Amino acid sequence: MLPDPLGFGVPRPIIGVVHLRPLPGSPRFGGTTSRLIDQAVDDAVALAENGADAIMIENFGDTPFFSTNVPRETLSWMTRIGTLIRGRTSLPLGVCVLRNDARASLAIAHAIDGQFIRVCILGSQP
Repeated sequence: MLPDPLGFGVPRPIIGVVHLRPLPGSPRFGGTTSRLIDQAVDDAVALAENGADAIMIENFGDTPFFSTNVPRETLSWMTRIGTLIRGRTSLPLGVCVLRNDARASLAIAHAIDGQFIRVCILGSQP
């Protein structure tokens, strides 16, 4: 049996990503939150029901991404959505805040009982 270095219960986990629609505070936000919440939760449930070993939420719709720190609205909405997803699945849950806000990812993961974060580029931040 292969080792499980990441603690996901399998040696090569399939991590399904929930790409969030543009969130409030991002340039492309469409003005309504119910659709983005419903889609995110539905996507997470579909991943959980179809074999994903873990789920990661990511603010993929927030292009163009903020270069370092994201606004507070992003933190709030990702936390809210992550909490709703956590209520629907017990799979390991991770967070990636784009473009590269590792501290925000860690804060959200902590608040939603997440197990991991993804940092695209690890380096110094102002």
